[in-house]
Amino acid sequence: MYRIEMPHLNNKFRDSRVCVIGLGYVGLTLATVMAGAGFNVIGIERRQDLLEMLNCGKPHFFEPGLEGRLRKGIQDNRLSFFKEIPAECRATTYIITILDYYLRQVVQKVMDGEFILKSPRILVKYGKLWGL
Repeated sequence: MYRIEMPHLNNKFRDSRVCVIGLGYVGLTLATVMAGAGFNVIGIERRQDLLEMLNCGKPHFFEPGLEGRLRKGIQDNRLSFFKEIPAECRATTYIITILDYYLRQVVQKVMDGEFILKSPRILVKYGKLWGL
């Protein structure tokens, strides 16, 4: 078995705070890898049972190496999980990895002023970039 070294984020990179909305297979894996690369990641998940597992460093599915990276991200204070976007969230980039039904609910809440996205650059959903 070989080991792949992850590139680490340059300290001068200005968008190092990221919020990943939806912590299913795509969102959790992405959030964990980004934390390992040096990003500060806030993960948002609506399911309380998953939040409890994640906050204990346990993923809800198997992916080789995921649990160790998840625990390291939490230990290094680069990865944290919440049910809603915290008021003190300082993310500059928001990545949405949720189903269309839930995406419409999030977008409606943003439009209604319930969620205030602070200076987001782009939203990413299933590989599509949405400029704001």
